Amino acid sequence: MRRVKLLSTVLLAAFVMSACNTGNNESKKPDAMQAEKEKTFKEIAKYPIPTSYDIIGLLSKAGAGYIIGINNPVTNMEKYFTDTKKALNLGVYGADLSYATTYHQKQETMNYLKNCKQLVEDLQITTGFNAEMAESIEKNIDDKQKTIEIITDAFFESYEYLVNNGKDNLSVFVMSGSWLEAMYLTSQVALISDNNEDMKNIITSQVTPLEKLIEIMEQHKDNEAIANLKAKFIDLKAEIELIGEDFTDEKLITISNKIDVLRNEIID
Repeated sequence: MRRVKLLSTVLLAAFVMSACNTGNNESKKPDAMQAEKEKTFKEIAKYPIPTSYDIIGLLSKAGAGYIIGINNPVTNMEKYFTDTKKALNLGVYGADLSYATTYHQKQETMNYLKNCKQLVEDLQITTGFNAEMAESIEKNIDDKQKTIEIITDAFFESYEYLVNNGKDNLSVFVMSGSWLEAMYLTSQVALISDNNEDMKNIITSQVTPLEKLIEIMEQHKDNEAIANLKAKFIDLKAEIELIGEDFTDEKLITISNKIDVLRNEIID
């Protein structure tokens, strides 16, 4: 718990530093400014795992295209009644939003933005995904980099709000849902790609971030839902570690199936 509280403090410091540096960065290009902001955030706040943008950005750099229909359907929103389900799927839909925005899918971006906004309201998070933010997205929908910047800031602010307002457990669910959905998208793209070595490398690179996520879950071991999720993530980590140096397509199918089963438990 102490580590999580400390994280909230350095998160705030990261935001303050980003704001203070804005005036000195007016001459920089938007993408360079955002890259610097995210670097500052990660170095100072020590955000424990890659954001969904980090993972999906690797997919984009690997030349993977956008695949329609592999995201969590927007209509699944009607299934989520508990705060646990809503927090998990805020993370899932956040990753789907990252995916749509990275590939400049305008309608998909607006659809997932709407779901994220509704879940944030349901969880009574008063910052991040609000009406002003949604309006800003609509105005900048044709500017991919600006849209990514707005959404990234919204997620950082939402995470900070949860940690600072006694909802640490919900922040763990959001983080877990986001990471798992990004891994699901990666594995699904890898399955249908002729040249999937880069996608396989993305999957194996996530062992350390997963270890950190499991460490955070351990701090909430008295929460039954988090404890159950942790056990399944430990199982997934062990399966990824078994891949070794020879990541065959058969091993990819095994990993993808395990990710798919866990993801279905979250979104259904």
